[in-house]
Amino acid sequence: LFAGLTFFLSREVPRGYVDLVCLSYGGTVGWDGPDSPVSMSDPSITHHIIDRPALPASHKALPKSREFVQPQWVLDCANQNFLLPVGRYGLGKSLPPHLSPWVDHGEEGYKPAYAEEIERIKNGEAIAPDAVEVEEEEEEKGGSSDGSDGEEEDEESVKEDIEATPQTEDKNDDDEDDEDEDEEDDDTRKRKRAADEEEEDAEAKEMARAMMSNKASRL
Repeated sequence: LFAGLTFFLSREVPRGYVDLVCLSYGGTVGWDGPDSPVSMSDPSITHHIIDRPALPASHKALPKSREFVQPQWVLDCANQNFLLPVGRYGLGKSLPPHLSPWVDHGEEGYKPAYAEEIERIKNGEAIAPDAVEVEEEEEEKGGSSDGSDGEEEDEESVKEDIEATPQTEDKNDDDEDDEDEDEEDDDTRKRKRAADEEEEDAEAKEMARAMMSNKASRL
């Protein structure tokens, strides 16, 4: 992948893994320090890796044939096994999302905008930087819009639950009142039946006394 390319790592760049990735993919690597096989001013350098917001004044006299890029460019190229355009990785640029090579976007059901951009680049389509930024902004707005819609639906559901709750409680209260009335009716009926029975007993006793009196008088 990096055959024929020469990288120079600025002193703030973590040399260990960036050096390893460059060499593993066939590149030549130099660094800002002792024992570097390539000096900073070497015209053969194709990519100068810098992790700073702006180009230092001391670097402006270097050959113009090289690209000044951030370290993520090396890693993204290795992950995609493709030499990506350096425009998104220039100094001071906001870097694109770092895409994992082990994620299957088909299985995940979601494909990031930058993954789609890389696919179009691999297919030979020209991508305008402004169009990419617009896509990413729309994607972010779309996510926030979906989230707000979900919140509104949740609020409506809560409102419906709240409105339905008093009705349910009122219904329960009515049921309880009906049960109380039924219980009162049962008690009333029981008391009336007991009173009737007492009255019948009293009448029977009175009749018995009257019969005894009549019998006594005849005797």
